Amino acid sequence: MNRNTSEVERRLADTLTELITQKPYAEITIKELVLTAQVSRSSFYRHYTCIEDLLLACMSRELKGLAEELAKTGTSTNYDVAVSYFRFWEKKQSFVKALRENGLLSMFQANYEQLMFEVAQDAKPEAEDVDPATAPPMFKYIYYYGMHGLWGVANRWMLFGCKETPEQLASYICMYFTNAALTEPSVKQYLESGTFPFPEDAWAMYLS
Repeated sequence: MNRNTSEVERRLADTLTELITQKPYAEITIKELVLTAQVSRSSFYRHYTCIEDLLLACMSRELKGLAEELAKTGTSTNYDVAVSYFRFWEKKQSFVKALRENGLLSMFQANYEQLMFEVAQDAKPEAEDVDPATAPPMFKYIYYYGMHGLWGVANRWMLFGCKETPEQLASYICMYFTNAALTEPSVKQYLESGTFPFPEDAWAMYLS
């Protein structure tokens, strides 16, 4: 992608992201987009077939910013990951609110899984098998659990006005898992014998 092409896409994405927080999505036209972004109509159609394509590109761009946030702050612990995740969404409240008010949050959520796999690849390029089509089932479902759990918390948190800090939310999650582990029989078995009460092939797949 050449520099001029990247600039056109950036301008269009910036413009749509701004407009959607100012007026109903249904009222935004391609004519308004290109005039505000100061690009030609032909430039728009060179990259997108409709405004919905551009909106999906905006969603993808926002989540790629999450990869940058995770890489910048470090992700050595579950607490670090959660804090970085919630800090990111704290800064994106207006965008999510605009999607919610325009009935577009379902579109974001429908694409969330694939977009988050792309985020994982950006955050950890060495993880070659972070793809829903090829990842081992155990890894895949643990990943679904983690990313949907974090999004579920972030989504409600934004809906309620982000009254807690990202650090508080992360501590709630870590305390929950710590307390749950203390009463989980499989954890006790692992501490005593180094084994789990599950099929060994599943555990071996997770470690591989």
